[in-house]
Amino acid sequence: MNIRLFKFNTPMLALGFSVLAEALFVGVVKLFSNDADLGRLRNLWLWFHSPAITLADYCGMVAGGHFFGDMVGIIVFFAVALVEWWMFFFVVIWSVRHFSKRQHDSIRAA
Repeated sequence: MNIRLFKFNTPMLALGFSVLAEALFVGVVKLFSNDADLGRLRNLWLWFHSPAITLADYCGMVAGGHFFGDMVGIIVFFAVALVEWWMFFFVVIWSVRHFSKRQHDSIRAA
């Protein structure tokens, strides 16, 4: 079975997965934020997004103003969060492609 999804180049595929992962992650955490069972998921969300939160707070503070500072903070937060997800998915996709290619090449050579 040939998966057409892996015909995309690695950076673009990682970007698509990062947008999808961030949307699902934020949606689940925000939608079920009052549920007591999601305490660990909320902690994971805070741990994973701590660089984005720190940078968004700093940029929002530097931008000043209530509305403008908040908008800058939100934009910076989601941009940094996408970069975090992108790095994760890029490494995973590259590793799968690299090591599965090596394995197939060594089997064919034998």
